[in-house]
Amino acid sequence: MQFKYLNIITIAIVAAIGAQTANALPTFARQTGVSCGMCHNGNFAALTSFGRQFKLQGYVMSSEAKVEKTQSSTDSRQLSLPTLPGLSAMMQISMTHTKAGTSGTQNNAVKLPEQLSLFLAGRLTDKLGIFSQFTMTDTDKFGIDNTDIRYADNTQVGGKSLDYGFTLDNNPTVGDLWNSTPAWGFPYSGGTADTAFVGSQGTSVVGVGSYGMLDNQFYGKLALYRSESAASTATTGTPASNVLVNTAPYWRLAWQKNIGKGYLMLGTYGMSARVMPAATTTPTGIGGPESKYLDTALDFQYEHPITDQSSLITHGSYTREKRTDLDGSGNYSSGANTTWKFSKLDAQVNMGKFRPGIVWFNTNTGTDNADNTGYQLEMSYFPWENIQVQALYSGYTKFGGTSTKASGNNLASLQLWVML
Repeated sequence: MQFKYLNIITIAIVAAIGAQTANALPTFARQTGVSCGMCHNGNFAALTSFGRQFKLQGYVMSSEAKVEKTQSSTDSRQLSLPTLPGLSAMMQISMTHTKAGTSGTQNNAVKLPEQLSLFLAGRLTDKLGIFSQFTMTDTDKFGIDNTDIRYADNTQVGGKSLDYGFTLDNNPTVGDLWNSTPAWGFPYSGGTADTAFVGSQGTSVVGVGSYGMLDNQFYGKLALYRSESAASTATTGTPASNVLVNTAPYWRLAWQKNIGKGYLMLGTYGMSARVMPAATTTPTGIGGPESKYLDTALDFQYEHPITDQSSLITHGSYTREKRTDLDGSGNYSSGANTTWKFSKLDAQVNMGKFRPGIVWFNTNTGTDNADNTGYQLEMSYFPWENIQVQALYSGYTKFGGTSTKASGNNLASLQLWVML
């Protein structure tokens, strides 16, 4: 790394840490009256057990005063609104250095912002909550990002508690409680790991589903997804891409348990879909060649305290993706079958204001030259709970199926996250 680049990083870190900001917390913290650290485990995306429970119960837990109305004859509640709307904002500023550089582009690129997000999130009624994100990227495009609307309730089944609910969302894994699935998986920013089909559908689909947690141990979810843009694409006459044929089911099963001082989750999830990779319009809608995807994944999350002020958090996932393409006759061809395998393992240490982390990933395609193997090193510093300074180094030991010059794709970046 060049000495000039080290100077730039040093100056940026000093400026970020020295900057003063208003003592404001994100909307969920304002709603619940507890600090960000109660829900998040050393990163804005990583959830603690309290954060998982808050999400499971529909984002509705609140200590705020409410505007309420009841119908006197039945005493049933007609209105229960928070006194303030659940609004938050997030901004990411970044600087990135690529080892080999890219022809025709400037290295050491600075982006202000790399990402700007607005959130409408929190309690809508006693049992209905929302998490919705609207994001502008460095390309100056503003659109809907991850969204999860859920109704949640609880009851007793055979003397055991059951938390259950119904969801409407635009990403198969956005409603998951753990950080081992694609939507909220580590690395949380600047990741280089490849993504299986189930993790590539964010914001391009809409789905409805139901979930439940029995006895605070056994979790299950089943949902159906449909391409969000299929109808509008067909009416405009513009060819679509990666459109789901009808609906695609998504499933999730998990078991969690406190073991001694530690916490363990073991799970599985997957998706089955028929897709038109390069759809064409027809007089009655969208048509074209199809591919079949069957993703089945195993994952885990483990947490263990090191001291009273620090803890170890690890995640792992393995996804097997079976893909089958149509042959020229319109039939699915056994000769067009491919199996992709995605593996990822990470570990982070939460040390209060500091959180180092490392992730290893591997993509094995089996039949072509798209195999990738790499790692990411991360160091995050939190001068305040709603400010994060993050230094990243992402590296490849294999890229495009070969180790030759793989390290030329390595990159280093510095990011500043601000949450209000």
